[in-house]
Amino acid sequence: MEDPLLPIHNSTTSDVVDGTSAAAFSTTKILLRLSAVVAIAAVSLWANYEASKGFELSIVNAAGVDSHAGRRFDLMFVSNGEADRIVYRASQFVENALYPDESYPRKPVGRVKLHFAGRDLDTVVDVIAGSDAGDFVIYLSPSLMSAPNAATALAAAMHRGMARVWLWDGRGTAPGEFIDAMVEYLAVAAGFPPTLKTVGCDVTCWSEGLLRDCESRRSGFVAELNRGMRERWTEDAADGELGSAARRACEALTTQRMESNHAE
Repeated sequence: MEDPLLPIHNSTTSDVVDGTSAAAFSTTKILLRLSAVVAIAAVSLWANYEASKGFELSIVNAAGVDSHAGRRFDLMFVSNGEADRIVYRASQFVENALYPDESYPRKPVGRVKLHFAGRDLDTVVDVIAGSDAGDFVIYLSPSLMSAPNAATALAAAMHRGMARVWLWDGRGTAPGEFIDAMVEYLAVAAGFPPTLKTVGCDVTCWSEGLLRDCESRRSGFVAELNRGMRERWTEDAADGELGSAARRACEALTTQRMESNHAE
């Protein structure tokens, strides 16, 4: 008696299909896990980036996009995020110069507003403290957009603005010439061209050239001067140990200028 016919089961085809499905499912799981890891890493990096900024930044274009200067400012610096990058890079540079370690009390800076003015200002950049502690407004003159190299001019102005933001000023008692010299030093040290002329010792000993010379003689000179202005400006800040070095450097620079003038 013949055996009854049994249904034929194509094990080869079934195994291939099942294996393909399992492989596809496994690949999908791997891709999902990788996507999750990448997403978490991206969020972490973004959080760290935001935290590294240290302060909130807002930008106001009071000139408006209908004006030539306002339109150029918006296209060159606002719409592409370039203004944000310049400000945060400038801030990092200035902070590293003025606060090299934890022993230097940091000035509280919580919010910075970059205000592109609607009319030309007396100076290309000005900084005003806000009504709340840690708030500052950096005013930029629209005349910057008429400079031969507007991008460099505006970047330099932003850098000088951030230097003023981070500098202690002896609670408003530090001489304007001294603050100007510190700002100029920080701008030139960052690679921007100088804008102030060197002032002789008969008027003031503070100038970008003097600070640069003193910093080269003693690393940390500028940071020490800034720390000394945390509470109140006094002549001791200029006549103490650091001041003595500054006076000697000032006398040397003055002698060089006099010799150069005589030679001419």
